[in-house]
Amino acid sequence: MYKLFEETDKILTVEPWPFESNAFTISYESRDISQLKFDNPADFRNAFIHAEVKDNQWQIRKKQGKVRKPAKV
Repeated sequence: MYKLFEETDKILTVEPWPFESNAFTISYESRDISQLKFDNPADFRNAFIHAEVKDNQWQIRKKQGKVRKPAKV
């Protein structure tokens, strides 16, 4: 069983460490759409296209010191 922990903001560690490298970064895009219900797929598509694209990054690295809290990702 592997456990994921947040060491600091935007830095995660996995125990036990399963990777050859001591650290790597993952990147992904997200969009926030506050509307919860749409009348049809076209309305959703329009909201999706016009939502701001946010670039996100997390560093995954081997444990360095005390782990703060379980990750909430």
